Amino acid sequence: MTNAAVTDVQWSPNYSSGRPYGYVDSITIHHWGVDGQSHQNVVNYLCREDGNSSAHYVASAGRVTQLVHDYDRAWHAGPGGNPRSIGIECRPEMTAGDVQTVIGLIKAIRAEHGNIPVVGHRDWMSTECPGRWYSHLAELSNGSGFGSGGGQPAPVKEVKPYTGKKNKSDGQSELTPNGVLGPATIARLQQVMGTTIDGVLDEDGSPAVARLQKFLNTAVGADQQIALNDAPRLDEDGILGPDTWRTLQFLIIAWHKEYLPSGWGFADWVDGEAGPATIGALQRALNNSRANSGRLW
Repeated sequence: MTNAAVTDVQWSPNYSSGRPYGYVDSITIHHWGVDGQSHQNVVNYLCREDGNSSAHYVASAGRVTQLVHDYDRAWHAGPGGNPRSIGIECRPEMTAGDVQTVIGLIKAIRAEHGNIPVVGHRDWMSTECPGRWYSHLAELSNGSGFGSGGGQPAPVKEVKPYTGKKNKSDGQSELTPNGVLGPATIARLQQVMGTTIDGVLDEDGSPAVARLQKFLNTAVGADQQIALNDAPRLDEDGILGPDTWRTLQFLIIAWHKEYLPSGWGFADWVDGEAGPATIGALQRALNNSRANSGRLW
């Protein structure tokens, strides 16, 4: 049985049956990482066979997909959160429509489970998730939206995608390490990987990402990848999922630890989330790579 907010269902095989403590005591807010991804692609990823992550719900403006029953454990918040919390994957752009849909879902969950608190993924473990949503958990919980306008988050200050300088590796325009995976960063990734340059990642798989995955499979050994992702190599499918981000994060901390924020260690950094710090590190790597090389650095 689903709650009143659910618009469709696609059951995930990635969950554990039952609740060992017998009840739900919180709602955990996540974001699905990089802007520009589609709701359905995120659902499909979390419903993949033999996956290692899931959520109870995926939510975006006007749509709520249920993946796991509330009374089972989705794999979303580690050993602290999985046993008792309900996980909601939210659209990272956080538009007014996204916000109102998530508020409606929280109300529907509470109608069944009581007035349980709303927390963020980072409250359970070291991660940048849920990104923009984290500073607005109180407004989500009380149903007020963001600010007096009732649902529109404050505008993000625009940062120019280029510094105005040339990078030292191949003389191309230097990216601003602003933590945003926008058209300029995607175009530079495509340039470095030697694919068609259009500044867009295909939702069905990007050749540039497939070549990045091929490079990561060469740079990171099978034993290390098994420890990271329970598989000896990445699927070279061109899709930027958590396994690819986690492997990239591992390589960055191994080769260029100076890219990490001050005070961060392995557990803080290698989380499979495409947060601003990870995107910023990728931008720095691209600034130090060569066009058509098919590799970073």
